[in-house]
This record gives sequence, C-alpha cells and structure tokens, in this order.
Amino acid sequence: MEKLSICHICGRTIDGLFPFCPWCRSRVKHDVTPGDFTPVFVQPQDLRNETAEHRIQLLSLNLGKLEKELDLFLNGVPAEHPS
Repeated sequence: MEKLSICHICGRTIDGLFPFCPWCRSRVKHDVTPGDFTPVFVQPQDLRNETAEHRIQLLSLNLGKLEKELDLFLNGVPAEHPS
C-alpha cells in the first residue's frame, strides 16, 4: 500500500492500485485533473452568497418580464396570455 488514493464517491482512503473502491464499489478514476475536485467543506457564508446570487438572478429575470408586460399594457397592446 505505497500509493494512497481517495474514493470520490464515499471519501474513504484506498490503495492507489485498486481499480474500484472496496467500500462503495465505485470505479476509481486514476487520471484525475485538478478541476475534478470540489471543496469538501464549504463555508456557510459561501452557501448563503450562492443562494442570494441565485435569488437575485431570478428576481431580475422576473422583474424584466414584469417591466415588459407593463410597457405593453401602458402602450395599449393586449397582453399575451400563456396557453
């Protein structure tokens, strides 16, 4: 057990020569690039920021739709009704 690896499914340490994880039986990927890794621990603040950014994007999208409908309404163009 010279070379150690980590299973990317269950997170357990395994022998680097194993073609699969003995605990969760998933295939081990030996040609790993740095982009394949995601942080194991994410700060709560990061999660809140990500959630807030997502909500802001949704609100912006909805606001754009409402502004378009309001412009159409004020200009006397009948609103489009979804079928």
